[in-house]
Order: sequence, then structure tokens, then C-alpha cells
Amino acid sequence: MEMDKRQLSELIFHWIKSNGELHYVLRDVQVKLLFDRLVLRYSFEELAKVFRASPGKVRQIFEAMLIRIERSMSKELGKLLRDYNNYLDNPKSRTRKHQFEFSRIYLN
Repeated sequence: MEMDKRQLSELIFHWIKSNGELHYVLRDVQVKLLFDRLVLRYSFEELAKVFRASPGKVRQIFEAMLIRIERSMSKELGKLLRDYNNYLDNPKSRTRKHQFEFSRIYLN
């Protein structure tokens, strides 16, 4: 199933806002960081300005959040979010549109 950027952002937005387990696993500021990175597509440099930290520190915190999601929620979900984060870092590395296998995602 192919989705455009707007549809994918809407799906991730609704998942972040409605997933109670995610809000239990992550702190509010971490949920905001996840939202800003995946839905609003901010770069780590932009996030560093918002959170008043270095881009390397923000990237390190984001990676730690993904590890926490992998351990607490689902390895597949963590891998999917990591792949999407890598895609946001370098969107030209893919020759075709980024696709997700929705048959493997459990949205509660």
C-alpha cells in the first residue's frame, strides 16, 4: 500500500495521539520529540533549537526512545520507526517511494 507524505503523517499523528501504551512508555517530552520528528518532519538541527540541545544529543535521545519502544512495545514497530527515521534523514537514498507493510502493524 503506497501512501503520500500527508497520509503517512496523518496516520502517524493519530497513532501517537491515541496510543495509550506509547504514552505510558515514553515521557511527555519524548512523545513531543517523536511527534515533531515523524509527523512534522523536523531535522535534528531544528529539534536541537526547539529543545535547546546539540543535534547529536537529540539524535541520541531519539535513538534511545526507539530502543525503549522496541523493548516495551514491539520489535517490529521499533524497526519500522527506525527505518522511517532513516528515510527522513536521507530521502534520496531510496529509488522508489517509501512503503510500509500494514499487514505487519498492529494499531491496537
